[in-house]
Amino acid sequence: MTGTGAARQKVVILGGGMGGLTAALELTDPKQGGRYDVTVYQMGWRLGGKGASGRNRERNDRIEEHGLHVWFGFYHNAFRLMGDVYRELGRKEGTPLATLDDAFKPQDTYLLQEKVGGAWRPWPVDFPEIAGEEGRADSDLVQVWKILAAWLQAVLTKHPARHEKVDVTRHDGGVGVLGHIGALTGRLAVTAEHGVADLFKLVHAAASPSSGMGRAARHVIVDIIDTVSRIVWHQIAARVAKGEDEPRRFWAMFFTGATIARGMLSDDLTARGLDVINDVDFIAWLNRNSPFDADHEGRPNDVAFGAAMLRVFYDAAFGYADGDTDRPDIAAGTALRTILRIAFQYERAILFQMQAGMGDTVFAPIYTVLKRRGVRFEFFCRADKLHLSSDGRAIEQVTIARQVALKGEYVPVYPVRDLDCWPSQPFFDAIVEGEALRLSGCNLEHHDSGWKDRGQPFTLVAEKDFDHLVLAVPLPRLNELCSELVLASSEWRAMLGGIASVRTLAMQLWFDATRAEMGLPRDPDIIGGYVEPWSSITDFSHLLQRENWPAEGGPSFLTYACGVMKDTVPDDEAKAQETVAASARAFLAAQTREIWPGVQASDAGLDWRRLHGSKDGLTARLGEQYLRANIDTAELYVQSRANSIRHRIRADRSGFRRLWLAGDWTDNGLNIGSIEACAISGLQAARGISGQPAHIPGERDITCRW
Repeated sequence: MTGTGAARQKVVILGGGMGGLTAALELTDPKQGGRYDVTVYQMGWRLGGKGASGRNRERNDRIEEHGLHVWFGFYHNAFRLMGDVYRELGRKEGTPLATLDDAFKPQDTYLLQEKVGGAWRPWPVDFPEIAGEEGRADSDLVQVWKILAAWLQAVLTKHPARHEKVDVTRHDGGVGVLGHIGALTGRLAVTAEHGVADLFKLVHAAASPSSGMGRAARHVIVDIIDTVSRIVWHQIAARVAKGEDEPRRFWAMFFTGATIARGMLSDDLTARGLDVINDVDFIAWLNRNSPFDADHEGRPNDVAFGAAMLRVFYDAAFGYADGDTDRPDIAAGTALRTILRIAFQYERAILFQMQAGMGDTVFAPIYTVLKRRGVRFEFFCRADKLHLSSDGRAIEQVTIARQVALKGEYVPVYPVRDLDCWPSQPFFDAIVEGEALRLSGCNLEHHDSGWKDRGQPFTLVAEKDFDHLVLAVPLPRLNELCSELVLASSEWRAMLGGIASVRTLAMQLWFDATRAEMGLPRDPDIIGGYVEPWSSITDFSHLLQRENWPAEGGPSFLTYACGVMKDTVPDDEAKAQETVAASARAFLAAQTREIWPGVQASDAGLDWRRLHGSKDGLTARLGEQYLRANIDTAELYVQSRANSIRHRIRADRSGFRRLWLAGDWTDNGLNIGSIEACAISGLQAARGISGQPAHIPGERDITCRW
């Protein structure tokens, strides 16, 4: 691919995660006219960052991942990019993962686990399709109100009207919308559930640009929300106290939605924007906007805001301070934005499961397409230092370390069942000192691997080797890598000092038992809100067909689980790995009866013999599974804690010439760790360089003043 006219601009991308690869995809898109010559430098042997996966060639090419990954249906940019990639791949019909629809399958049902009275109770949740509303990548908050009304009305139809009447004091209303409000409150001598339905019909009507609703009207609607909330709680509190599932779950869904509506009105978020409440944690913001005191009889706030559905969100975002699950912490505006997009802006389904490892489904196809476009990949190249120009305003040089010496061009993927895959370890026979590396056990994807670099380091020089530099490495690595930038910029000091990261852990278990033998129902595949830290547990048995097991004697069930790891865990990788193993053993020995009742020993928790393997005893058999402690700076998860979002820097505002940023740690408009945030940031970096794309869905909230 060659450009015409002016010489091609050289772009160096440091880091091969989704942010950097998105920038590469956009800059080499045919619409750019071949203007950019792109090179990606990647530490270690594969692409994907925290989304990378590998195949264990010594264990039947089984898939081994950094954690549990699913794609939410609101990932508009990420899905568009992958659609383009799969079309450009041009795989033949009938081959593995030939199309985007083959690669991602929708999942609509989620099984929440609630602990009530000391016992776990399953709560299946079916997410509705809202005809004509899904897929609106830039829907504003009025649109959210409409979908919220439809969602709550759907819930309310499951609750038949009761005969109990409750009198409500009438508000004096004016004309237009205020008259409607006054009339509604004057006739709210109806059952609580149907009063709520009327309330959200009102909000639906009032939250339109033509309504002319001002501060006074918002205050009246807040009063109505408070009144109706008290009515509902009055009617169901006794049943909630008895532990009945239906009223408790109804209250959790209704009151959380009502409190969000109340908070958006009280804080005038449609005019001021969601980020104005990022100084406080989301649950704290809900409590602040509740009409009930914290010690109100029956503790209605705790019943709603401590429910499994919010716990699942915090689990998915690893939103706990210092990895402590007793300290939930996600910036309220960022959390609200993400929840609204998850629930009300998805296409087709609430979430999708990949039909192979994430490396196979996402990053091998991207690699293939970029290679075809002429992008160069330099594996085993670790960026060690960015150097500033003499005036301190531009990136002048980049020091790169070669981790190993290669025997020739490194080919990073290999076929497994006709699908290109990354290995879980490098191809040692392609490395000059490969046998020494293999025997050392050092992990070259870790910044602190313990391996002594064997290749010759080199320096990239501005205007010779690069015109633009895209920094797409993990945030926790930037303190050392960008030490000169930190000294020169207060914004960089604030970012690196004000944004937290957290350690995570993951577990994959292969079982010699079918789903039915595990004691699981047919649906759903995804369980959330269970025992910490193994709270998120997913059936990934559909991946077994992508692994290389024998026709007879292979496993029949595969499950993934993940969670946060406390900062108190030792920095030593071996000790951290043992901490994960001990946690997994305790979980399997005592806490799986509720979710896998069919594979329990009569006297001691899980029957370890049902785990696929050949060794005896739970500890030994567990050692044949895949456990992972993510503690290296290259694999920490960047959090979105309260009062931290303001420290993020935009992809196109690094403060230094030639430098652009990409990663979910940037100020990308979504600002929560996800593939979509990475994709948005990569597009923003590409736009800073090329001017395209002019429009990126989801990078800002489109709000309206009522």
